[in-house]
Amino acid sequence: MEVKPGYKQTEVGVVPDDWSLKRLGEVVDLQVGYAFKSAWFSKYDGVPLLRGENVGYGRPDWTDTRNLPLKMAKHLLVYLLKPDDIVIGMDRTFTKSGTKISLIQDRDCPCLLVQRVGKFVPRGCDAQFLWTLLSSAKYWQSLKVEQKGMDIPHLSRSEILSPFVALPPTRVEQEVIAAALSDIDALITGLEKLITKKRDIKQGVMQELLTGKTRLPGFSGEWEVVQLDDCLDLLTDFEANGSFADLAENVHVYDNEQFAWYVRATDLENSTPNKHIRYVDEKTYKYLKKTSLYGGEVLITKRGEIGKVYLFDQKTPYATLGPNLYLLKLNSKVLPYYIYLYFRYGPGNKLLTKNDASTTLGALYKNDVKSIQIDLPSIPEQQAIVTVLHVMEVEINGLGRQRDKTRLLKQGMMQELLSGRVRLV
Repeated sequence: MEVKPGYKQTEVGVVPDDWSLKRLGEVVDLQVGYAFKSAWFSKYDGVPLLRGENVGYGRPDWTDTRNLPLKMAKHLLVYLLKPDDIVIGMDRTFTKSGTKISLIQDRDCPCLLVQRVGKFVPRGCDAQFLWTLLSSAKYWQSLKVEQKGMDIPHLSRSEILSPFVALPPTRVEQEVIAAALSDIDALITGLEKLITKKRDIKQGVMQELLTGKTRLPGFSGEWEVVQLDDCLDLLTDFEANGSFADLAENVHVYDNEQFAWYVRATDLENSTPNKHIRYVDEKTYKYLKKTSLYGGEVLITKRGEIGKVYLFDQKTPYATLGPNLYLLKLNSKVLPYYIYLYFRYGPGNKLLTKNDASTTLGALYKNDVKSIQIDLPSIPEQQAIVTVLHVMEVEINGLGRQRDKTRLLKQGMMQELLSGRVRLV
């Protein structure tokens, strides 16, 4: 490939002539954490310990926290992390969710660095520019090549510092690049906070409207108390199509695309369901005619993690229900979207899980579902509630798309700025 004047070919691609190529370890050191003994840990008191499981994707994850008592922590201040420190999980660095490299922020401090977590210490480049480098797909790809181990994939200090990086010639240019990308990060963070705020507001509104604590203008009077069975034309499942022996003989499931989507709960949990779905052929689809799906049906899990509720969104021309789900065919007393909201986010969710008939794998029986009592508004009030909540959801989804587009913009900017194809000074 021809390289245009003013640029050169390197191990990391084409960069400007005046940029230098160095191993990361030439401009950065890595401090590895202390081997704290688990016997010292306290779950509630003391200084939080940043362990491998706390290194998140871009920011720390404090879901599962362990602490070190203050009287011990004061002797290990060399391992105390501060805002803007960058850390990497040295075990299982790469997961399906991303790369375990985090930027420490004010809200994370104080915290202590634990063994098998490394802190990057810049000594030959701008600290903010370093965060930009370590967040880039190119560095992650280089790091994956270095990763060792099958059961617990891991990285050593030397492997983390081994990849080549391209550096602008001056601190000023590094700082300008970092600042431009930091502005995009701030925009993404602002959108995420706004989405969280809107979701919290929507959750509160749902609790008020779905319980009748707050009534929309124009509606009054008592709600009708009914059993869910009064709202059903049919409650059915995969097994209703035949005996175990008949199902085994007549149902043929494929990994490659066939006539109809074989809908499982795992597909409905997946944000991109078309990616890992399974299929049945036309003959099987016709055999499973009692549980054909057309879009808009309410589905409830009945085995394992019971009581999860979905409003089925048709992604393929034909679809049929798989095992471990109930299909609710509703009558004219209720709107499907209202029942979906009531059982997914409203008081109905607790009523479903309350009926768990097993202490091991979890089981939800048909009669238990049918006997659930709900307070039901009129169809016009259901429609009004659904409309309000739908408008809020549309706004949240719009903000989500804006955030996702901004993330893509940042990725494009990183590729241009970190390769020197676009220069800001």
